[in-house]
Amino acid sequence: MDCPRQGMKDEYKRRHKLERPLIRTLPDVDSSHVFTPVHQECLDTDCKNVFDIDTQGQEFIVTSSDEWWLEVYGHCNEDSTSFDVDSVSEVSDNAVIPSKSRKALWRAVRRDPELDVLGKVTFLAPDVLGFLRPETIPAAVATWNVRTGRYLESVAFHGDYFCQTMCKISNTEFVVGGALGHLFSFEHECGRNLRGTGRVWKAHTQIISNISVHNGIILTTSMDCTARLWDAETKKRVAVLYHDYEVLSGAISDQYIVTCSRYSESTWEKSELRIYRNCEGYPLTKILRSSEGIFAPTLLEDGRVLCIVRGQMDEDDRPVVRNTLLVVDIENERMLAQLKVGCRTILRYEVLSDGRLVAIGSGGCRGVIATLPRELARLISPKTTDKQSKIRRRRMCTLM
Repeated sequence: MDCPRQGMKDEYKRRHKLERPLIRTLPDVDSSHVFTPVHQECLDTDCKNVFDIDTQGQEFIVTSSDEWWLEVYGHCNEDSTSFDVDSVSEVSDNAVIPSKSRKALWRAVRRDPELDVLGKVTFLAPDVLGFLRPETIPAAVATWNVRTGRYLESVAFHGDYFCQTMCKISNTEFVVGGALGHLFSFEHECGRNLRGTGRVWKAHTQIISNISVHNGIILTTSMDCTARLWDAETKKRVAVLYHDYEVLSGAISDQYIVTCSRYSESTWEKSELRIYRNCEGYPLTKILRSSEGIFAPTLLEDGRVLCIVRGQMDEDDRPVVRNTLLVVDIENERMLAQLKVGCRTILRYEVLSDGRLVAIGSGGCRGVIATLPRELARLISPKTTDKQSKIRRRRMCTLM
């Protein structure tokens, strides 16, 4: 689908002199920089597809899926097993998960077996878990006590439906993106009830695929071929970044803004990273392209990006190139590392500060906790102090 606002795009290019942006094709990863985890263990789930993931410090791992609403796992569990990554590469969707794996502490079961419940999951407070229920009309956020599994309450977002992206924009305020392009904000304080803030605004003309926040600026991406920047406090629009096709995801840091979109109308496998400077005017500096499908960027330090490579698919919709995680040097336009994990199709991942990675998806083992090699852990793990442990994350919207 071509962008419907060609005139606005041309004006944007003229003002920012983007008629000939620097376009590069990402090279292959050197074989010496292809890694496999030192140790992996799988999450004991019977769900065919696991959609989202969040973590709370070093205590809990929470997933949402199509078979259950929620599954909550503890970080520390001796009942686990390691397995060979290569042995998982060719498994089918009906593969048996190893009997020794990390057991769920509790599950929240879906009410209607006819509904495929795939929702966003986010910790609203240390003990409070928020789950975005996209199947309801209007869409709603439901909350649970993560320690006891007790349902607490919910808040509905009237005027839109199929909301499936949610992000924290302040200590107490959260924002949700809808299928009709609306952004809804709500507040939650520990010990208090959920409450709507009354802030609803039209951000895009089509479904909002991803939301990220950094230093008071909200970055939204959409299937309307744009990424937009908003002031987190006033909710006023700061800038519009036009693309040729639908924008699946994005990330923002002090230096850069990175978006993921495709550059071919025929396939999602031909995708690109657009690199913008996070400064006045938000100039587009370069475009990095790949024929294997790049999604879900996370901006690391020193001009590095961690992202998912989807892989090419054959006629039976099986990956020719297994789903992997790549570390890309966007300054020097080269691949730094490639990581293979047990999920055949990676949908979400979280990098923990202790040198581990949690990845979930579909096919084979649908959720794995991987201990990274030391060299790779130093490359992608955020720096931490004794007082604070930071977690960096990027979720991918599966609107393909």
